Amino acid sequence: MDSNQFPQNETNQPCFVSERPEVVTLLQTELGLPESSIEDLERVIKAASDKEGRVGPLAPPGSGMREAHSAGTEHLNRMLTGLGWCFWEKKHLRFCVDPNKRAIILYQNVHEACNKTKPPINISPRGAETEDLVFTPKNSSYSLFQPTVWFLCTSFKDGALKAELSKPNPFKGSFNGFSLRLCIYDQGEPTLTTIGTPVDNSFDEELGDFELPLLQG
Repeated sequence: MDSNQFPQNETNQPCFVSERPEVVTLLQTELGLPESSIEDLERVIKAASDKEGRVGPLAPPGSGMREAHSAGTEHLNRMLTGLGWCFWEKKHLRFCVDPNKRAIILYQNVHEACNKTKPPINISPRGAETEDLVFTPKNSSYSLFQPTVWFLCTSFKDGALKAELSKPNPFKGSFNGFSLRLCIYDQGEPTLTTIGTPVDNSFDEELGDFELPLLQG
């Protein structure tokens, strides 16, 4: 199935895809990821959720989301390097680029993922490094290629873990809409395991502990 079968509609709303066969097809055509990557991504978001859930009630505000972001970023990058992607660093950003240098995936905490009628909104404005990566990927470090940036958007709203892999339009601070949204994990679906994690109404940063060696892409 060609990804061109899923264009934006006449109201300029992003395409939302939640049926597994279509999600699998688009993961393969858009990102070159195998079907098994859905389960791999589920493990990534569960690791982020588990890390957030271990933060005590006396921790400073924002600690839970920072821990989730750090764990999500680390596990996502480990997953992707295991699939042959190359690990890159750009100041505080740590991310992976696919072998053909056409895609980048970043982890992001959002208020709510997998809501067909509402696009995900990042909990905090993104920094200039992320904006630059999305808006002008061909600058300086990326002069030889122009990868498309995707976000693994994860939410813990009302204790329900949800995640989507979505391609944003260029934005400043908060997301400015999406061209394509792939629902990866939606708690309550028959095939998904129930996980309860309280929401931490704070922010996540572009910093985090990460121990992978730097690979030259």
